[in-house]
Amino acid sequence: MNAPILLEEELLYEALVDPQCEAIVVHCSDARLQRAFREFTVTELGLALGDFMPLVVSGGASVLAHPERLPKEFKFMRDRLEFYRSVMPSLKRVVLISHERCRYSQALKKRVLGRGVVPEAQGPEDLRVVQAALAPTLAKLDLRAELFFARFAGPEGTQIRFDRVG
Repeated sequence: MNAPILLEEELLYEALVDPQCEAIVVHCSDARLQRAFREFTVTELGLALGDFMPLVVSGGASVLAHPERLPKEFKFMRDRLEFYRSVMPSLKRVVLISHERCRYSQALKKRVLGRGVVPEAQGPEDLRVVQAALAPTLAKLDLRAELFFARFAGPEGTQIRFDRVG
């Protein structure tokens, strides 16, 4: 990565010219995991800057788990996937990531399931529901889905492990 350029008291940053992204990476906006998401994308998915389009939303892929109850959330994500595919024909895959202890996902489940209901912990099964809900859209767009669930690890939960869901 190049350093910003100082030009007449103004910082300028480098833009990529005609990137050919191969993936959309959907993950949560939770600040606790941002470094892990970035490092995972580069290290384990093998995607450098310019190779992927991040789609960062509260709840990550989990917001797609209940399209019948949250049609606006589902439509937002579906519309983005369709738009990105139309402007970036090089896209081949969509990486869907959710994580444990997701505050937004827990609040969303509580809202969907009703007041007084304690939502079950989110897990890999949510991603399978998401994959099924998105299957027609992904097939139409000729995109394949890859599913990952992030878990807190380490003695104090300060590290993140990504498990492939398949």
